[in-house]
Amino acid sequence: MDPHAAIADAIEELGTAFPTRQLLHKSAGAGSALGDVDRLLQLVGNLVANAVAYGEPGRPITVTSSITESGFFIAVHNFGRPIDEKTLATLFQPMVRGESGIGEASSVGLGLYIVQSIAKAHGGAVTVASSEVDGTTFTATFPAP
Repeated sequence: MDPHAAIADAIEELGTAFPTRQLLHKSAGAGSALGDVDRLLQLVGNLVANAVAYGEPGRPITVTSSITESGFFIAVHNFGRPIDEKTLATLFQPMVRGESGIGEASSVGLGLYIVQSIAKAHGGAVTVASSEVDGTTFTATFPAP
């Protein structure tokens, strides 16, 4: 699959689901990747929905896809209140949610668990970095086959 094209299509589709939010796609590198495109798009959809729910409404959500020699990654970034240390410790467990969303979406606390499960099923992993200054970025990395 071409991750850049698949994610660009997903961002366009997600734009109709979240019409009041600015969704941006940035891509880097060229090539293809091995993976279940439907599950990877589910991963992107879950991360974007999370960014909508917890991100600052007036600021864009940026989805970056990058292909390198070692594999590819998908990162979803938003600005908003940082995720506290206590929440970070349990964030990828099922039925765990942040304290309160400020956006248009709500959840039952399975989205990030599903994201992690999809990444693991592809031999990858998910990390998160969150601060007041830099915002929040979830990054899913997938090794080259």
